[in-house]
Amino acid sequence: MPPSDRLIARVAALFQAGPVVPFGPPKGPKVPTLLVGGRKYVLSTDGGPLGDLDDPESEGMLGGGQLIQGPSGNKWKFLWSYNTERQRLHMWRVSDGNEKFEDSARNLTSKIVKLERKGQLNRVTNEEFRKLEAHMNRAQDDTLKQLQDSWEESKSDYQREVQEALERLLDSFKPKLEAQIEAVESGAIPMGWRDTGHGHELRSKLSLVISRFFETDFSIKKCDDYLRGQGIDPDAPGRDIQAVEWARGDILDATYNRYLPST
Repeated sequence: MPPSDRLIARVAALFQAGPVVPFGPPKGPKVPTLLVGGRKYVLSTDGGPLGDLDDPESEGMLGGGQLIQGPSGNKWKFLWSYNTERQRLHMWRVSDGNEKFEDSARNLTSKIVKLERKGQLNRVTNEEFRKLEAHMNRAQDDTLKQLQDSWEESKSDYQREVQEALERLLDSFKPKLEAQIEAVESGAIPMGWRDTGHGHELRSKLSLVISRFFETDFSIKKCDDYLRGQGIDPDAPGRDIQAVEWARGDILDATYNRYLPST
Protein backbone atom coordinates (compact mmCIF):
# COMPACT_ATOMS: atom_id res chain seq x y z
CA MET A 1 0.00 0.00 0.00
CA PRO A 2 1.44 3.44 -0.94
CA PRO A 3 2.51 5.77 1.92
CA SER A 4 -0.31 8.20 1.20
CA ASP A 5 -2.95 5.44 1.41
CA ARG A 6 -1.49 4.12 4.67
CA LEU A 7 -1.56 7.59 6.21
CA ILE A 8 -5.11 8.21 5.07
CA ALA A 9 -6.20 4.89 6.55
CA ARG A 10 -4.53 5.65 9.89
CA VAL A 11 -5.88 9.17 10.22
CA ALA A 12 -9.37 8.09 9.12
CA ALA A 13 -9.33 5.29 11.68
CA LEU A 14 -8.46 7.73 14.46
CA PHE A 15 -10.67 10.63 13.52
CA GLN A 16 -13.31 8.96 11.30
CA ALA A 17 -12.51 11.64 8.78
CA GLY A 18 -14.83 12.21 5.84
CA PRO A 19 -13.72 13.19 2.32
CA VAL A 20 -12.36 16.69 1.96
CA VAL A 21 -12.85 18.32 -1.42
CA PRO A 22 -12.08 22.03 -1.90
CA PHE A 23 -14.76 22.55 -4.53
CA GLY A 24 -18.43 23.29 -4.01
CA PRO A 25 -21.30 21.86 -6.06
CA PRO A 26 -21.56 23.00 -9.67
CA LYS A 27 -23.94 25.79 -10.55
CA GLY A 28 -26.43 24.42 -13.03
CA PRO A 29 -24.94 22.43 -15.89
CA LYS A 30 -21.63 24.30 -15.80
CA VAL A 31 -18.57 22.17 -15.14
CA PRO A 32 -16.41 23.66 -12.33
CA THR A 33 -12.78 24.46 -13.05
CA LEU A 34 -9.40 24.61 -11.33
CA LEU A 35 -6.99 27.45 -12.13
CA VAL A 36 -3.39 26.31 -12.63
CA GLY A 37 -0.66 28.37 -14.25
CA GLY A 38 -3.10 30.91 -15.66
CA ARG A 39 -5.33 28.30 -17.31
CA LYS A 40 -8.68 26.97 -16.12
CA TYR A 41 -8.97 23.17 -16.21
CA VAL A 42 -12.37 21.50 -16.14
CA LEU A 43 -13.03 19.00 -13.38
CA SER A 44 -14.72 15.64 -13.76
CA THR A 45 -17.04 13.27 -11.92
CA ASP A 46 -15.34 10.34 -13.64
CA GLY A 47 -12.91 8.49 -11.40
CA GLY A 48 -11.74 6.02 -14.04
CA PRO A 49 -10.99 2.83 -12.10
CA LEU A 50 -12.95 4.26 -9.17
CA GLY A 51 -16.19 4.67 -11.12
CA ASP A 52 -18.21 7.72 -12.15
CA LEU A 53 -19.83 9.75 -9.36
CA ASP A 54 -22.48 10.85 -11.85
CA ASP A 55 -23.52 7.23 -12.40
CA PRO A 56 -24.80 5.41 -9.29
CA GLU A 57 -24.53 2.09 -11.14
CA SER A 58 -20.90 2.61 -12.11
CA GLU A 59 -18.47 -0.10 -11.04
CA GLY A 60 -15.38 1.52 -12.46
CA MET A 61 -12.96 0.34 -15.13
CA LEU A 62 -11.67 -2.37 -12.82
CA GLY A 63 -15.08 -3.80 -11.91
CA GLY A 64 -16.02 -4.66 -8.35
CA GLY A 65 -18.57 -3.15 -6.01
CA GLN A 66 -20.42 0.08 -6.53
CA LEU A 67 -18.74 3.35 -5.70
CA ILE A 68 -19.78 4.84 -2.37
CA GLN A 69 -20.51 8.50 -2.93
CA GLY A 70 -19.87 11.33 -0.52
CA PRO A 71 -22.28 14.13 0.41
CA SER A 72 -24.73 15.29 -2.23
CA GLY A 73 -23.14 17.62 -4.78
CA ASN A 74 -19.64 16.58 -3.77
CA LYS A 75 -18.88 14.83 -7.04
CA TRP A 76 -16.33 16.96 -8.91
CA LYS A 77 -13.35 15.11 -7.47
CA PHE A 78 -11.17 14.40 -10.53
CA LEU A 79 -9.22 16.11 -13.28
CA TRP A 80 -8.30 14.48 -16.61
CA SER A 81 -5.56 15.70 -18.92
CA TYR A 82 -4.88 14.45 -22.44
CA ASN A 83 -1.28 15.22 -23.36
CA THR A 84 -1.69 15.48 -27.12
CA GLU A 85 2.05 15.69 -27.74
CA ARG A 86 2.91 12.55 -25.78
CA GLN A 87 -0.44 10.80 -26.38
CA ARG A 88 -0.92 10.05 -22.67
CA LEU A 89 -4.04 10.33 -20.53
CA HIS A 90 -3.69 11.20 -16.84
CA MET A 91 -6.23 11.55 -14.05
CA TRP A 92 -5.77 13.02 -10.57
CA ARG A 93 -7.97 13.33 -7.51
CA VAL A 94 -8.08 17.08 -7.02
CA SER A 95 -8.62 17.04 -3.24
CA ASP A 96 -5.07 15.83 -2.60
CA GLY A 97 -3.28 15.77 -5.96
CA ASN A 98 -3.01 11.99 -5.95
CA GLU A 99 -2.59 10.51 -9.44
CA LYS A 100 -5.15 7.73 -9.76
CA PHE A 101 -4.74 6.73 -13.38
CA GLU A 102 -2.38 7.00 -16.36
CA ASP A 103 -2.23 5.18 -19.70
CA SER A 104 -1.64 5.55 -23.42
CA ALA A 105 -4.37 7.47 -25.24
CA ARG A 106 -4.52 4.76 -27.91
CA ASN A 107 -5.87 2.36 -25.28
CA LEU A 108 -8.55 4.77 -24.12
CA THR A 109 -10.34 6.05 -27.19
CA SER A 110 -13.81 5.40 -25.76
CA LYS A 111 -12.87 7.07 -22.47
CA ILE A 112 -11.60 10.18 -24.29
CA VAL A 113 -14.81 10.39 -26.33
CA LYS A 114 -16.95 9.99 -23.21
CA LEU A 115 -15.08 12.69 -21.30
CA GLU A 116 -15.22 15.12 -24.22
CA ARG A 117 -18.97 14.61 -24.60
CA LYS A 118 -19.40 15.50 -20.94
CA GLY A 119 -17.09 18.53 -21.24
CA GLN A 120 -14.73 17.00 -18.67
CA LEU A 121 -11.51 16.52 -20.67
CA ASN A 122 -8.53 18.89 -20.80
CA ARG A 123 -6.36 18.69 -23.91
CA VAL A 124 -2.90 19.95 -22.98
CA THR A 125 0.52 20.48 -24.49
CA ASN A 126 3.45 18.78 -22.84
CA GLU A 127 4.48 22.09 -21.26
CA GLU A 128 0.98 22.55 -19.81
CA PHE A 129 1.01 18.97 -18.57
CA ARG A 130 4.27 19.56 -16.69
CA LYS A 131 2.80 22.62 -14.95
CA LEU A 132 -0.33 20.66 -14.06
CA GLU A 133 1.71 17.71 -12.83
CA ALA A 134 3.88 20.00 -10.67
CA HIS A 135 0.74 21.56 -9.15
CA MET A 136 -0.69 18.14 -8.29
CA ASN A 137 2.63 16.98 -6.84
CA ARG A 138 2.72 20.02 -4.56
CA ALA A 139 -0.87 19.35 -3.49
CA GLN A 140 -0.01 15.74 -2.73
CA ASP A 141 3.07 16.75 -0.73
CA ASP A 142 1.00 19.24 1.29
CA THR A 143 -1.66 16.63 1.97
CA LEU A 144 0.90 14.05 3.06
CA LYS A 145 2.51 16.56 5.42
CA GLN A 146 -0.85 17.44 6.96
CA LEU A 147 -1.68 13.76 7.39
CA GLN A 148 1.74 13.06 8.86
CA ASP A 149 1.42 15.96 11.32
CA SER A 150 -2.05 14.77 12.39
CA TRP A 151 -0.79 11.23 12.78
CA GLU A 152 2.23 12.28 14.85
CA GLU A 153 0.12 14.46 17.13
CA SER A 154 -2.36 11.63 17.73
CA LYS A 155 0.22 9.05 18.84
CA SER A 156 0.01 7.74 22.38
CA ASP A 157 3.06 7.40 24.64
CA TYR A 158 3.00 3.65 24.00
CA GLN A 159 2.97 4.12 20.22
CA ARG A 160 5.96 6.45 20.49
CA GLU A 161 7.77 3.96 22.71
CA VAL A 162 7.21 1.17 20.18
CA GLN A 163 8.36 3.29 17.26
CA GLU A 164 11.53 4.47 19.01
CA ALA A 165 12.41 0.85 19.90
CA LEU A 166 11.83 -0.38 16.34
CA GLU A 167 13.89 2.47 14.92
CA ARG A 168 16.77 1.23 17.08
CA LEU A 169 16.20 -2.27 15.68
CA LEU A 170 16.38 -0.99 12.11
CA ASP A 171 19.58 0.92 12.92
CA SER A 172 21.20 -2.41 13.81
CA PHE A 173 20.19 -3.80 10.39
CA LYS A 174 21.18 -0.75 8.33
CA PRO A 175 24.63 -2.03 7.27
CA LYS A 176 23.01 -5.10 5.69
CA LEU A 177 20.25 -3.08 4.01
CA GLU A 178 22.63 -0.40 2.73
CA ALA A 179 24.97 -3.06 1.34
CA GLN A 180 22.08 -4.42 -0.75
CA ILE A 181 21.14 -0.91 -1.87
CA GLU A 182 24.73 -0.09 -2.87
CA ALA A 183 24.93 -3.33 -4.88
CA VAL A 184 21.82 -2.37 -6.87
CA GLU A 185 23.12 1.16 -7.41
CA SER A 186 26.32 -0.42 -8.78
CA GLY A 187 24.36 -2.42 -11.35
CA ALA A 188 23.19 -5.59 -9.58
CA ILE A 189 19.72 -6.83 -10.54
CA PRO A 190 17.58 -8.00 -7.60
CA MET A 191 16.29 -11.56 -7.83
CA GLY A 192 12.72 -11.56 -9.11
CA TRP A 193 12.83 -8.05 -10.55
CA ARG A 194 11.13 -7.58 -13.92
CA ASP A 195 11.31 -4.56 -16.19
CA THR A 196 7.76 -3.26 -16.58
CA GLY A 197 8.73 -0.81 -19.33
CA HIS A 198 7.38 2.13 -17.31
CA GLY A 199 10.78 3.67 -16.63
CA HIS A 200 12.35 4.57 -13.27
CA GLU A 201 14.26 1.27 -13.23
CA LEU A 202 16.56 2.13 -10.32
CA ARG A 203 13.64 3.24 -8.16
CA SER A 204 11.77 0.05 -9.00
CA LYS A 205 14.76 -2.15 -8.14
CA LEU A 206 15.46 -0.39 -4.86
CA SER A 207 11.79 -0.51 -3.91
CA LEU A 208 11.84 -4.28 -4.39
CA VAL A 209 15.02 -4.64 -2.29
CA ILE A 210 13.63 -2.53 0.56
CA SER A 211 10.19 -4.18 0.62
CA ARG A 212 11.77 -7.65 0.57
CA PHE A 213 14.13 -6.66 3.40
CA PHE A 214 11.18 -5.54 5.52
CA GLU A 215 9.31 -8.79 4.81
CA THR A 216 12.24 -10.88 6.05
CA ASP A 217 14.63 -9.03 8.39
CA PHE A 218 12.05 -6.57 9.72
CA SER A 219 8.92 -8.72 9.77
CA ILE A 220 6.09 -8.24 12.27
CA LYS A 221 7.22 -11.37 14.14
CA LYS A 222 10.81 -10.17 14.44
CA CYS A 223 9.60 -6.77 15.59
CA ASP A 224 7.37 -8.41 18.23
CA ASP A 225 10.23 -10.60 19.43
CA TYR A 226 12.59 -7.63 19.66
CA LEU A 227 10.08 -5.57 21.65
CA ARG A 228 9.58 -8.38 24.15
CA GLY A 229 13.34 -8.59 24.53
CA GLN A 230 13.31 -4.88 25.37
CA GLY A 231 10.66 -5.41 28.05
CA ILE A 232 7.80 -4.13 25.87
CA ASP A 233 5.02 -6.71 25.54
CA PRO A 234 2.83 -5.91 22.49
CA ASP A 235 0.17 -8.34 23.77
CA ALA A 236 -0.16 -6.86 27.25
CA PRO A 237 -3.77 -5.99 28.20
CA GLY A 238 -4.88 -2.51 27.22
CA ARG A 239 -2.18 -1.97 24.63
CA ASP A 240 -2.88 -0.95 21.05
CA ILE A 241 -2.62 -4.15 19.03
CA GLN A 242 -1.92 -2.13 15.87
CA ALA A 243 0.95 -0.10 17.34
CA VAL A 244 3.65 -2.42 15.97
CA GLU A 245 2.11 -2.55 12.51
CA TRP A 246 1.69 1.23 12.34
CA ALA A 247 5.20 1.93 13.66
CA ARG A 248 6.63 -0.53 11.16
CA GLY A 249 4.69 1.23 8.37
CA ASP A 250 6.02 4.63 9.44
CA ILE A 251 9.57 3.29 9.43
CA LEU A 252 9.06 1.70 6.00
CA ASP A 253 7.79 5.02 4.61
CA ALA A 254 10.79 6.85 6.07
CA THR A 255 13.14 4.24 4.57
CA TYR A 256 11.58 4.65 1.11
CA ASN A 257 11.91 8.43 1.40
CA ARG A 258 15.56 8.13 2.38
CA TYR A 259 16.80 5.67 -0.21
CA LEU A 260 14.54 5.87 -3.27
CA PRO A 261 15.48 8.38 -5.98
CA SER A 262 12.80 10.88 -6.91
CA THR A 263 10.71 10.06 -9.98
